[in-house]
Amino acid sequence: MVRALRLALVASACTTATLSAQAPDLRAEMRAWRDSLAVREDADSLRALRRMALAAADSSGGASRAVWRLALVELRLGEVTGSATMHEAAAQALRGVVEDHPEWSLAWGSYALADLHHARTGGAFGYTLQEMLGRDPAAGHVADFVRSTGADSAEADGLLRLAEWAMDTDDRVVREIAVRAFRGAGTAAMVADPVVAIWRGRLERLAGDKDSALAAIEFAARAHPDDPAVRRMQAILRFVYGHGDGAGPWYHGLERADSATLHAYRLDLDGVVPDSVFARVAATRGAPRAEIMQAFWAAQDADGLPTGPDRLAEHYRRLDFSRRFYVRQSVVTAYRDARRALLRDTLPATALDARGEIMMRHGSPDIRSSIGNSGGPDVERTLGIIGMPPNESWRYTRRGTDTLLFHFYVPWQEEDYVAAESLLDILAATRQFNMFRPASERPLDGDSARVTVKTYGAELVSGVAQELLQSRMSTSSLYTDMLNRGKGGADSLQALERTIGRAALAEPPSYTLGFELELDAAIDILALGSDRRGPLLQVAFAIPGQNLTPRRIRTGVVYPVRMRAAVLDPAGRVVLQVDTTRAFVTGRALLPGQHLLGQLGLRVPPGDYRVRVALEADRRGTLSPSTRVSVPDPAAGQPTLSDLSIGVRSVGIAWRAPTADTAWTQPLHRFSRDERMQLYFEVGGMAADTRYTIDLAIDRRGDDAVGCRADGGMLTLRTEGRASGAIDRVQQEVSLQRLDRGEYTLAVTLTTADGQRTQRCRTFRIE
Repeated sequence: MVRALRLALVASACTTATLSAQAPDLRAEMRAWRDSLAVREDADSLRALRRMALAAADSSGGASRAVWRLALVELRLGEVTGSATMHEAAAQALRGVVEDHPEWSLAWGSYALADLHHARTGGAFGYTLQEMLGRDPAAGHVADFVRSTGADSAEADGLLRLAEWAMDTDDRVVREIAVRAFRGAGTAAMVADPVVAIWRGRLERLAGDKDSALAAIEFAARAHPDDPAVRRMQAILRFVYGHGDGAGPWYHGLERADSATLHAYRLDLDGVVPDSVFARVAATRGAPRAEIMQAFWAAQDADGLPTGPDRLAEHYRRLDFSRRFYVRQSVVTAYRDARRALLRDTLPATALDARGEIMMRHGSPDIRSSIGNSGGPDVERTLGIIGMPPNESWRYTRRGTDTLLFHFYVPWQEEDYVAAESLLDILAATRQFNMFRPASERPLDGDSARVTVKTYGAELVSGVAQELLQSRMSTSSLYTDMLNRGKGGADSLQALERTIGRAALAEPPSYTLGFELELDAAIDILALGSDRRGPLLQVAFAIPGQNLTPRRIRTGVVYPVRMRAAVLDPAGRVVLQVDTTRAFVTGRALLPGQHLLGQLGLRVPPGDYRVRVALEADRRGTLSPSTRVSVPDPAAGQPTLSDLSIGVRSVGIAWRAPTADTAWTQPLHRFSRDERMQLYFEVGGMAADTRYTIDLAIDRRGDDAVGCRADGGMLTLRTEGRASGAIDRVQQEVSLQRLDRGEYTLAVTLTTADGQRTQRCRTFRIE
């Protein structure tokens, strides 16, 4: 009976006289009806509503408006129940409506959705069969969605609902149709509605086409230059794909953000930017917003390097990776149950599991390892063990600091990864074995509730523990030792491993300026030289020519090099920052084996400092170690000695002292026995006519070379001098003929007649 009435209604709708173009009031009425249905989740109430809509359509004689209302109820009922019958019924009715009223773009959007739902449920086999026969069953669906945008491409309702569906499903056909429909709608739809452009970027990313995603959002930014949501998305895509400047549009969008977009910015920064900082941002408008955030990012590099845009870009790369791979499964389940699209570019930090939290704090680890299932990308996996929960361990290698170790697992009967202090906590989470020693045996110090895990012997639990430790041997030699030292070493090593894990979890967020590719460069940082305004730090560098790309100009070639430097005082305060790009011009391109040489002078007052330098060229970069330097103070009332500059005349890095003397340096610290080393340094701090001696000593470099010890086993040289009362500049030429290949330490010691003594050292290599 219902089927017969259905056919009659459709026939009536198809034969009713065409109405005028869809009026705004009708469009508003239909939107309101559709939106009211979207919040209904109860199938019984929808069935009751369908009965009423069916009666209304019957009493109206099959009027298009009534049929459309009925079809939308059936479409929603099909979405809630997954009923192919309801999708088919909705598609049939809406087909009649759009044939009768082809100008009703909202009707086309609903029809396209209903028809595609039917094709992917009841008609899925037929769809697949057409593909097997070489046909394109998606083409008709794509055309329907494109038509739903209207003659002026201004109606985005159908496209946006399709996009949400594509985001919320693993159905590759729906995703393909969504991408093709958005592409088919063209740029006109993005010009008409910036939201279409944002969704276009999301779908292109979902399809893995980063070039199309970038092209779409760049076009949208030109069409809507002051739309904050478009600018935010433009910045995100630039950040995660490493194309151009993302900071510019990011700040532009922040300055103009309305409440909704400002909330999206807040979600992006959740857990990284303190609430107090963002509260200041929210309390103001325009340029001050950017100034507040620029100051925040500028303070994020512990070495003081000017890395604000780089740190911002790194934050979004970490955030993007975490939103793709480390969203809590309970969040995914909640969205799915609520039939809501999971928009990963709007998820807060609270949606991330423990792995995502650590990723946001420290970036990508050097090693990820697991035994069995991990659920994450880039993980070294070993054999599976029955009962072992999903798990991962991460290692970060920090220059000059201890290695960080993190462990993650999914607890019994839960969904989300949590962090553990110790790898052996994962073993305890299996709930399969009696894994601990009897309570009567000695527990770990300071932890009366936990006893040492058996990692030795032939018991079943010992075998599982051994497999677990073996799976982490690539992350740390500690796990090898825990296997090899048996019962005697179990207590101390397990306690140590837990201490390391606990300390890692307490480690504050970290950031080090990174580069896409490593630049092989040598950097020298010397407290040396002065001018009329005071002392200087000298930064010299050498970059192999094969690491650089020459850019042709009329007079030869040019090599642009970005140089960044930061000088910090003992309290960690920034004394000086430099960020400059210099163009080095040569007559012809450097040959293999040749180096690009450069020098930068930094003016600082006397004192002790920590200096770090970054060089960047052609997307390659390098960071110098954090170098401690002491800038002498000639007015301090005691003898002073500058750093030692060592070089050769064939390596053209030089600077002129105020006396017009030339100081040479060789940042590679590599010399030939046939060359004569040019040594330059400065002495001061002594009254006029004070007598002093300078002892030069060269020894083979030992393990304690950092301690600046050279007794002159290979070469010694003594000179005497008389202080001028100002800065005395000393130049010496040293023959290297007596030295064999190897590493050496050069020490220069200044001793006054009354026994005051100061010393400086350099290391170098004979090749």
